[in-house]
Amino acid sequence: MSIFRIRLTHASCRYMHTSRLARPISVAPMVDVTTPHFLELLNIISGTDRYDYYSEMYHCHAIVNHRDHLDRFVGKPRSNVVVQLGGSDPDAMATAAKSLQDYGYSEVNINAGCPSPNVQSGQFGAVLMKTPHIVADILSAMDKHHVRIPVTVKCRIGVDHQESFEFLYDFVKAIAHTQKGTLPHLILHARKCILKGLSPKQNRSIPPLNYKRVFEIAKSFPDLPISINGGFNDVSQIKEVLTKVDGCMIGRKIMDKPLFLQQLDQHVYNQSEVKSLEKIINEYLDYTDSLLSLSLDKADYGLPPFTLLLKPLMMLFDGKMGKNYRRLVDERRRQTKSTSPEDFRSIVLGALNDPRLIFTTIFEVKQPKNAKSPNTSKEIFDIAVLINHVVARDITLLLEFLVLQLKIILLLIIAAMWRPYSDINNPQFRGIAFIMIHETDTLTGVTLIARQPKEITAKTSKLNAIDN
Repeated sequence: MSIFRIRLTHASCRYMHTSRLARPISVAPMVDVTTPHFLELLNIISGTDRYDYYSEMYHCHAIVNHRDHLDRFVGKPRSNVVVQLGGSDPDAMATAAKSLQDYGYSEVNINAGCPSPNVQSGQFGAVLMKTPHIVADILSAMDKHHVRIPVTVKCRIGVDHQESFEFLYDFVKAIAHTQKGTLPHLILHARKCILKGLSPKQNRSIPPLNYKRVFEIAKSFPDLPISINGGFNDVSQIKEVLTKVDGCMIGRKIMDKPLFLQQLDQHVYNQSEVKSLEKIINEYLDYTDSLLSLSLDKADYGLPPFTLLLKPLMMLFDGKMGKNYRRLVDERRRQTKSTSPEDFRSIVLGALNDPRLIFTTIFEVKQPKNAKSPNTSKEIFDIAVLINHVVARDITLLLEFLVLQLKIILLLIIAAMWRPYSDINNPQFRGIAFIMIHETDTLTGVTLIARQPKEITAKTSKLNAIDN
C-alpha cells in the first residue's frame, strides 16, 4: 500500500483552478515562530478547516526521544497541522514519522530547503537537494515502516550555483515517483539558497524570487500538486498565484501579522464575520489555563515557560502599540513569582488594561501634502493609537483616562500659545489630537481642533452614557 494519498479540493475556493489540496493556503514552518502555542493561536483566529499550519522543524531523533509525550513537545495533533521533520538517515526519519502517525498526527513534511549552518552540518535541509537519492530513500523507508499518513517535501528552487531548470527538474523527478508511491505534494520556495556566505535571514531576501521557475516545474509535472512559497504579502497576490499552482504558502507575513488570516477569511473564503481581538485573546487564555493547570496537576508533565506562552500574543500587536504592550507585559512578568493560570491571565489582561498602553503614540503629526498654506489648513489628525478592549466598565480606569486627556488638552493649548510652537508648519506641533476610549457602543472623546495659528478651540463631548 502506498504511503501517499491526494487530498480533496476545498469547495470554497471557487475562483481557483482545480486544486488537489484540501487547504490550498498554508502557513510556512518557521523556527522559533510556528511553535505549538503559535499554531494554537492561529487555529483560534481562523479555525481548523481553511489553512494548513506547518510546525517548526523537529529533528527526527528528537521526535523519537519524545515519542511518549509528543503533545508536550510538538503540540496537540490536529487535522490541519503538518509536522516538519529534519534528518538524512532514512531509518531514523521513518521511525520518527511512524511515531508521529501512531500519536495521531495527520501529515509529515521533509525539510529539504533550510540553509542553516547547523542543519548543513547534519547533512539535511537544503543540502539534500544535492543528493535527491537520499530523499527518495527516506520516502521508501517510511513506506517500509508502514507510514500511511501523507509525507510531503519542501525545498528551494536551487542551491549555490546549481540553479538551472534542469537541476530542479532532475531533483523533482527523482522524488516524485519512488518504488513505493507518488509524492502527494511538493512545496517550492521560489528562491535558491546560498549555503556558504549568506545567513538564513539573508537567504530569505537576497536571492531573487523566481516564480516563473515554479510555474515551469508545475507544467512539467502536471500530476504533482505544487505549492509556491516566498514573498506573498497581500490577498490579491495570493489569489492570483492560486490560479497557476495548487497552493500558496505564507511565512513572514503571518509572523508579523497573524490577523492577516482574517483578511484571507473575508476576501478568499467569503467569511462575513471574524472574531474580535478580545475574543481571540480570551480563547487563547482559556488554552493557557488548561495547559498550566495540567502542568500543575501532573508533576512530570513539565511547566511551559511564561515567555513561550506570551510570545504568540505579542505578535497580535505591532508598531508603537506592540512595543509598549511588550514592555508592559515584561514589566509585569518580572514582578510575578508564581506560575499559576491566574498569574498568567493577570499579566496579559493587566498589560491590556494599563492606562499607559493607550497613550503610547508620540504626538507628532505631519501636515498633509495638499495643504496650501498654514492659514487655510483645517485638517483633523488622529494621533493616538487605541486598543479595543474592556476598560470603560472600570470607573477607576475611566477616571484615569479622563485626567490624562485633560492634561494633554492643557499641554497642547500651552504649546500652541508659545510662539515657537504656534506655527502650524513647525514639525513639532501640527494639527490636533483626537483621543478616545471605546468599547462596543461606549465612546468618550476629547477633540482639539487647530484651525489657524493661535486659534485653538477645545471641544469635549460625551457621545454615549458610560455603562458601569
